[in-house]
Formats: sequence, structure tokens, C-alpha cells
Amino acid sequence: MLFTFVCAGWEGTAHDTRVFVNAVLSNRTDQISLLMPSVGKYYVVDAGYPNIPGFLAPFRGQRYHARDFIGRHQPRGKEELFNMRHSSVRNVIERSIGVLEAENDELFEEGERENEQEFDDTEATSSGSNEEHITFDMSQTAEMAHVREEIATSLWINYRQN
Repeated sequence: MLFTFVCAGWEGTAHDTRVFVNAVLSNRTDQISLLMPSVGKYYVVDAGYPNIPGFLAPFRGQRYHARDFIGRHQPRGKEELFNMRHSSVRNVIERSIGVLEAENDELFEEGERENEQEFDDTEATSSGSNEEHITFDMSQTAEMAHVREEIATSLWINYRQN
């Protein structure tokens, strides 16, 4: 439940992609833009977002939602398993947003207190951090597709062995 970026103030009718592009490509001095995640970490995005480095989208055309896997409906391949896990992570994100909007949530406040000390310890070093603002070329989608494929394969091997 640690937020790295919040882009508030958009109308509910704004398309997700428009908000995303604005957050990623914003170079206005009066607006903070989204920072690139560290190597090996990704922002979890839905299938409507571009499959670019740093952003992990699910496989299209495969079962996705947790309810699709209830009972005997186990994943039939690595893409479905990846999507099932991706959906689980997105559920945590959605739940975190709900907690953020709640007035008094004990678990959120506890996590906030735990992170305050960690943030205070890293604040001094983060001003000169090596984080980069996001720039991308749509030709990089193959690179992220390869990363997603590797993650899916690893998940599937582990799943089949257990």
C-alpha cells in the first residue's frame, strides 16, 4: 500500500490512455511526471495500455479475472497463469485505492507509520537518485513482450512443479 505516483484531478470521462500519456510524457515544469521504475520492477497496467518497458500488461485474448479461475477452472497455460497472477496484483492495487479514499483505515495508517521511518531514511539520498523520467519508442513493445514471456514461463514452470 505504498503509492509511488498519484495523478488526480482528471474528469471521470477522461480515457485511461489520455491520463497515462499525460502522466508519462508530461514535461511541464508545473507538473511532476511519472518516474521509470527500477530495473526488474514494473508498473502493473491493464490491457488497454501500451506494452512498453517498465509497464507490465496482461496477455490479450486469455482468461484474466480471478472469477474465471474459480473451482476446477485452473490456468491452462503460462499466459493464463500470468494473467491470473496479474489480476491478483491489480486487485491489491484497487483495494489500496479504496483504502486511500477511506477516512480512517487502521491497516493503511499502520503501513503509513511503518513507511514513514523508511522514507525518512531514504529521503536524503533520493534527491540525487538515478531515476529517469519515462520516454519510450513504440518499437520497444517487443522488448517488454519478451520480458513478460520470460516471467510467464518462469511462473508456469514453478506452477507445474508444485
